[in-house]
Amino acid sequence: MSGFIATVSTVLGNRNLRNKIFVSCFLFIVAIIYFFPNILTDTKNRLVSPDYDCLNSYLRGVYSKIESFDARIVYYNAEDALSPAVNGKHTDRPASQNFDSLGFVGNGRYGFSYRSGGKLIIGDSSQQFLQFEANRNVNPIHHVFIRDATSHSSAKYPFSGASIVDFFDGIATDFQCFSHDGQCVIIEHSYLFHRERSNIFLEKITITNQLPYSVEISIESFMKECTTSTLVIGENRFCQKSAFLKKHGFTVHIIQQLSESSFQVRAQSKNTIYLMTAVDHSTKKTSDELGLGLQTLLNEVLKEPMESLISSHKTQWNRIWQTGLSVGKSVEVNAPSALAVNETLYHLLSSVEDTLSQSEETLTDEQRTAVQQLIKHPEHTCFNGIPNIDALQLWKVPTRSFEELQESIDLWKLTLRKSGCSRLLNAGLTGFYEAVVLSVFALQFSEDHLALKTQPAYFHRNMSVRHVTYKDCGLNLGISLMPDGHAELALASEGCTLGFNLYACDAGCSQPLLLGSGDLKLPVYETVPHTPILYISESERHLQELKRTIHFRKIQKFFSPDTVSSTSEKTKHHNSLPTTFWVVVAFVIVAFHLFLVVLLYREYWVGGSTGESTYYRMDPYYDCPSEVRSSGGSGSKFSSSAKSFISNYSVPNFSAQSLYSKSNSFKK
Repeated sequence: MSGFIATVSTVLGNRNLRNKIFVSCFLFIVAIIYFFPNILTDTKNRLVSPDYDCLNSYLRGVYSKIESFDARIVYYNAEDALSPAVNGKHTDRPASQNFDSLGFVGNGRYGFSYRSGGKLIIGDSSQQFLQFEANRNVNPIHHVFIRDATSHSSAKYPFSGASIVDFFDGIATDFQCFSHDGQCVIIEHSYLFHRERSNIFLEKITITNQLPYSVEISIESFMKECTTSTLVIGENRFCQKSAFLKKHGFTVHIIQQLSESSFQVRAQSKNTIYLMTAVDHSTKKTSDELGLGLQTLLNEVLKEPMESLISSHKTQWNRIWQTGLSVGKSVEVNAPSALAVNETLYHLLSSVEDTLSQSEETLTDEQRTAVQQLIKHPEHTCFNGIPNIDALQLWKVPTRSFEELQESIDLWKLTLRKSGCSRLLNAGLTGFYEAVVLSVFALQFSEDHLALKTQPAYFHRNMSVRHVTYKDCGLNLGISLMPDGHAELALASEGCTLGFNLYACDAGCSQPLLLGSGDLKLPVYETVPHTPILYISESERHLQELKRTIHFRKIQKFFSPDTVSSTSEKTKHHNSLPTTFWVVVAFVIVAFHLFLVVLLYREYWVGGSTGESTYYRMDPYYDCPSEVRSSGGSGSKFSSSAKSFISNYSVPNFSAQSLYSKSNSFKK
């Protein structure tokens, strides 16, 4: 201990070395904070799981989508893998209770659920919604696994898996990861049902081998008949299978692309494989007729690059999300979360067929125009219920079975139909989504205007809707809770046809204002008795006349004390510094006091043992030039040469009192 203290004393006694150490430490801390800005943030919400190190390093690219609730990730163990970890032997098995995701993709005509080995879901064209689960022997997915090598058994490697559903792009991805000596073999298996070409199921399989030796990969079809019944389309080999679903009374025909049964992925390399499957079903056509139609479709689709097909699928999904809603965090405990809202909407929209995106052969120009008119001019009773944003039963995410998804679809359809939106439900995906968005805010159409019937009591979070169709315009509407307890409306119009304008006025309709592309902000007022808090119309005159028909006893600016207290808590939480920061501050304080203790120890104990002061031992002549010092005796006399050198120099009389004011001795 004494040796350590002596070393520290030596370091601290050297001023230059001490300054260098301090500056180096300071620059090191600044560099850490600059290059790793999240090091002082709260880590409780980080997505990295300590049990999935190999997988986490590979998934960092999607964390931004997960944090913004545009995607959801579910980690799983080997028993829940879509494909067995090694050596195949796939069998039907129920998913474990810990795996709470469907891994669902769909386009309303067809869908696929990853859970429990995967299932094909078939829609009813007359209803435009998914309706039935097919038998397992007509399954479009492929089975990817690692074969055991002679000298390197993959079975002994630690396994980790994750299922990611990207809501924004309509793509699900299954990740399987095997780690060994800090290196990984990663199987990335993405799949989708094309949003525009609804009969096409696409798979993209990427195998990344970071190991110093090759691994053997097998890709097999779930359908056993694919080993015997094959056909060639272009340069690709396919297998086909038909099945009659007696319970539902229709025939399903599937043509699935084949891959090599097994192949090697070399060390430190990556392989990507694309696979395509075509599905069709009918109550009237025979299996042969369905097969010929699918072969014609595949001949056409295979002319496009696979990445181009995936890109067009993403484009269609991005178009769908142009209309939508955003919700902030609610001050109410039992309100649905933003993730629950996004995930529910994704499952609903994946289950509805997009009528307007169908080809001209399926939908004539007259039919397309009729659907568009249904959306632009919905019935005057839609939506006449209370806001649906707080109805937890409507935002219940299906995670266990297709039956849960079907219950959610049926409940939404029933709610919207009973609230006056039947015509919009007949307009396919676009009309259904429009009705859902109207129901969130309780926006109701009348003959000449659109009214926001939501009562201010429902305002406990920031919310907004995008591109609500009102005749020849798109409408954006947002509600913001202010820190002072009041609320504010923000409105804007977009995409209006030339010469078409919209006007808006608040509760009581005091003054109609013209909407434009910029935000028009209005304070939220509430009336007694309750009336709509916002009116929108294409006619300014109509709103002026409407003002005379709005009867109320009292009108006042909306105020919510719950919002004030919630905002105060958020401000405290926002301004509070993370725990790591205070740990660093405590460390600096302790280090400073340690330095102080060592300094005092060196000054009074180590220095005191010599009988002299470390800092105040002075040479009486240390301020005098060396030439004027006496060479002998007590140093009180100068030599003659010194006198001739400095003739006017007088020897100062040093005393105990003058040692601490030596600079004043020469002011003579």
